[in-house]
Amino acid sequence: MKVCSRCIQPDTRPGIYFDDQGVCGACLWEEKKKEIDWESREKELQNIAEWAKKTAKGSYDCAIGV
Repeated sequence: MKVCSRCIQPDTRPGIYFDDQGVCGACLWEEKKKEIDWESREKELQNIAEWAKKTAKGSYDCAIGV
């Protein structure tokens, strides 16, 4: 059985993958999240919400992400 070199997640987990150093995808994603500009992402979401409010023609007043 292969396990992640950081979190010891086993390869029996469905959909798991490892990089060349034996690090699982979940650990790789945690590292990637540190590089994301969250303030920029929040501003982008606010702009989308404002656009939706301005262009809405129906009776619904919210959007639910699925």
